[in-house]
Amino acid sequence: MSSDDDLNARLSAAGERWRAANKSIADVDLGYLEIRAEPVDVPVAPGGAAPPHRRRMRVALGAASGIAAAVAATLVAVQLGGSGPHHRPQPATAAAGVQIVCQATQPATTAQLQADAAVIARRVNGLVPDGGTVRVQDSKSLVITLPKGPAGSAQSLCAQTQLDMRPLVMPAVNVNPGSAATRNRNPLHALTFAIPTTDTAFALLSPAQQAQLKAALAQVDCGWAAGQSRTEASFALACNAGDKKTAQQAYLLGPVVVPGREIASATAQAPNVSEGQTEWVVALNLRPNGQASWAKYTGAHNVAGNQTPSAAECGAGTTPCADYVGFVLDGAALSVPVTQEQIIGPTQINGNFTEVSAKALAGQLSSGTLTVPLRVASTTELPIPAAVPVPNKLVGVAWQLIRIVGPDGSLLAGAPFSIDKNGRLTGTDGCNHLSADVTINGDTITIGNVNSTDLACTGRQPGFARQVAALRTLLTGTLQFSVRGGELTLSKHGKAAVVYRATPGPTTDPAELTGRKWSLVSVAQDGPNGTTSTVPPGAVLTFDGKGRFTTSDGCNSGGGKVTITPGTLDISGYASARNPCPGTDPAQSAIVARILDGSVTWAIKDGQLTLIRDGVGSLSYRPAGNAGTPSTGSS
Repeated sequence: MSSDDDLNARLSAAGERWRAANKSIADVDLGYLEIRAEPVDVPVAPGGAAPPHRRRMRVALGAASGIAAAVAATLVAVQLGGSGPHHRPQPATAAAGVQIVCQATQPATTAQLQADAAVIARRVNGLVPDGGTVRVQDSKSLVITLPKGPAGSAQSLCAQTQLDMRPLVMPAVNVNPGSAATRNRNPLHALTFAIPTTDTAFALLSPAQQAQLKAALAQVDCGWAAGQSRTEASFALACNAGDKKTAQQAYLLGPVVVPGREIASATAQAPNVSEGQTEWVVALNLRPNGQASWAKYTGAHNVAGNQTPSAAECGAGTTPCADYVGFVLDGAALSVPVTQEQIIGPTQINGNFTEVSAKALAGQLSSGTLTVPLRVASTTELPIPAAVPVPNKLVGVAWQLIRIVGPDGSLLAGAPFSIDKNGRLTGTDGCNHLSADVTINGDTITIGNVNSTDLACTGRQPGFARQVAALRTLLTGTLQFSVRGGELTLSKHGKAAVVYRATPGPTTDPAELTGRKWSLVSVAQDGPNGTTSTVPPGAVLTFDGKGRFTTSDGCNSGGGKVTITPGTLDISGYASARNPCPGTDPAQSAIVARILDGSVTWAIKDGQLTLIRDGVGSLSYRPAGNAGTPSTGSS
């Protein structure tokens, strides 16, 4: 699936929420879904059995409604009546692949497994350019299917991911060589004094006690230590990976300064060769509370740019150990760098990363934490599937209904459709979403059973029902098609039936975003209690093309920093005045502030700008007039 396909799917989700707040508007173009529906097991409540039914829906899965926010973040449409929920970040191309089965390490509910599937789907999107699938197979297993790729990175998709930042308590200690069988699984248990949780407390120990503590760390079983990591603990043992050139080191770390839940987004960054960099890094954007804690700690504990020894040589008479902070991922120390200065903005992790490992970690950190821990049960190579030839002139094009041929050819609502490369038709009849498998042979197209949502579609014009009935009758069975001058004509029994016109897809060109004023139309909040609401006039958004954006709700003004790339906004430092104003909704303003934070997906389609923050919600804007000279590049 192309990036345009994915954007159309995400815009469709935002459009459907917009429709919920504007049911009286007849000519809303909902866009179309580009993600193929897949079967899903529906748990049957005790005491009775319900016959299977097939129906298109967004994300709600019975008892799983409490995790709707997590599932909605993958923007997946599912189909009831089959074998297990599939989250399809993008369909895989025809290439050899790998199938990974991950199993829960503890009893899990269907809702918990579905939440884990949603997290892994987001990881797949960040790791594999050609996409893949994730589905719940049974009461304890998830099946991940990927194009051929690095096995190590693929298996990391199922890893529990919790990155905590902890200060160093004492100098790092080299772990004694030898087999794991000779290591101590709990080296601190035999100590008769309290374990220090700060470098100050370590300095107060007697020389003999300090020596005992160092000896204990030298004997630690690093695998055991990783399994004991808990965010809430006042101290933690962690080891780095070590290699053939350097010994593995153990670290005693203090209480968490910034927990992993405060990471808003993570991105892999290539080395800047012109500055002598040779390794990839992972850049972190923190949420407001995490950023405040990080700025406070690094402001009090840094070396002001001075030369420093290694973490094994910190302490009395040299650099304080508290100036070193360990980035601990699931109990393993990725790196324990010294803090050079106070850090106000994004921070970076340096950990001898390659491009693959940096992108894998960034995907894990951005995707969220698994609800239930998983382990890799098996990895299987897959054969190359047969390619599905589909004529290019129909595939991947957004077709918009412009005419129904017949006595009642009035067009009362937008009714787009498209066909993906896997032979799946998705679209709308002007209100409800439609989907079906299609077979194309020469100049004929055969449409299989059509699945549809069941929206009431109230407030429509009088002829709308006739249009829907006509489309449902015409778009079945085998039809002839022809494409001329950007128009698609579908004929039935030799007579023209419906005519569509090719429409441009969404744009993510930064030049189209900057230099103009955008008027906020609606605000949508994700989650089981999600809402969509319209906005009073006066709420606007502008991007200056120089790394800044400004907002106004008609009373209070705000703004922050932004880096604009095609399809993505990396936002930081958003702040707004909070004066009480008549006609403004504080709850709505809070949702806007949450969306304008971290990594945000954006696109412009049919003149409407949509901003989407996974798991939080979306904002829809319309042009409000010229705000200056358009930018010709990204900031």
